[in-house]
Amino acid sequence: MIAEARTILAGLSPAVRTALAFYLIHLFFQPKIAASQIATGFALLAFGYALAKREIGLAWSPLYPALIVYVAGSLVAALVAPDPLASLLELGEPLAFVTLPLAASLYAREPRLVSWGFGVLCAMAAFRSVQGVVQYATAGHAGLEHRITGGTTHVMTFSGILLPIALATLVLAIDRRRWWHIAMALVTVGALALTLTRSAWLGYAAGAAAIVLVRRAKWVPLIAAVALLVIVLAPMPFFSRLVSSFDPQKSSNLDRLRMAQAGVEIIADHPLFGIGPGNIKETYPLYRLPDAPRFRIPHLHNNPLQIWAERGVVPLFGWLLLIGLAVRQGWRQLGEGGERSSWGLAGLVATVGLAIAGLFEFNFGDAEVTMNWLDLLAVAFATALPERAAIEQPGIGN
Repeated sequence: MIAEARTILAGLSPAVRTALAFYLIHLFFQPKIAASQIATGFALLAFGYALAKREIGLAWSPLYPALIVYVAGSLVAALVAPDPLASLLELGEPLAFVTLPLAASLYAREPRLVSWGFGVLCAMAAFRSVQGVVQYATAGHAGLEHRITGGTTHVMTFSGILLPIALATLVLAIDRRRWWHIAMALVTVGALALTLTRSAWLGYAAGAAAIVLVRRAKWVPLIAAVALLVIVLAPMPFFSRLVSSFDPQKSSNLDRLRMAQAGVEIIADHPLFGIGPGNIKETYPLYRLPDAPRFRIPHLHNNPLQIWAERGVVPLFGWLLLIGLAVRQGWRQLGEGGERSSWGLAGLVATVGLAIAGLFEFNFGDAEVTMNWLDLLAVAFATALPERAAIEQPGIGN
């Protein structure tokens, strides 16, 4: 393994090796946004130098069109907002999206780096999962306002980072049955359960259901029966948390209903360009219904509503296109068989899981979650289009 690593590194220029090193640092420190983006910045500097020296090519990704539409639409929405400068400063997507071309280009330059990237993602998720489990075991369940964070800034960030990796490793555990894939699938879903985050639970259930339908359709009745038994026998904190999802009078549920109603009204008044990035917090009180539990909110807790109300119809189309392109690419790889089929399904279910969870939480607005998802898709869809693997793929000596 060490000899192979040396061989791989020997085939890369110093600039590409530097970009790779900082990119891997970014992956491991992803839950810490400041450290992650500093590492990304250094990786981009080295990557830009390598591009200029023609030591690496800019690789193609089928997701680029959607990201361009989303960013362009968001930029227009910011420029026409009441306070353009303030809205422009709220546009953090370029920093979150930029890791995709960086990763895709590194993997196209040296395909064996795919296992490095996924290995570091798994190491990060395992470390944070164990940290979360220890946090739960030592501090106990101190109420929904003090849920585990696994060292991240918020429980929703923690669950959003774990969700796609938990689903991806579940696919690999089923397809490959290697011990470390099985261990990763168990430790991540265990930590995800302890977050008591219903949106993440629902996203995981949707992703797992997709895996079963694709890989083990005959098992559906048995798995449904087992799932029902697990729910019935679940410890009370988990059971009550799940059951509370169906109580419309519960404060958190009523809050989301009132946010959705306000979001629809905002969209009706500003359908084309929204109210501008970063303006939901100040605008919501004007549309808030009297019985809404909170007077001010950070966002609408729903991806499509938040994007449309804040940025307008073009970014909404960009987001929907991004989900659609990721699902389409995953579906295409399913028919290719072997390892690419496994990775295709992993990317597909990770996307489905986050999209479903995003109906109840604005996870697309969480930079740590978005970067993690795109980094995972870069792994899953690496060399997805071999005939267009790179816009330019020169050798080091050229």
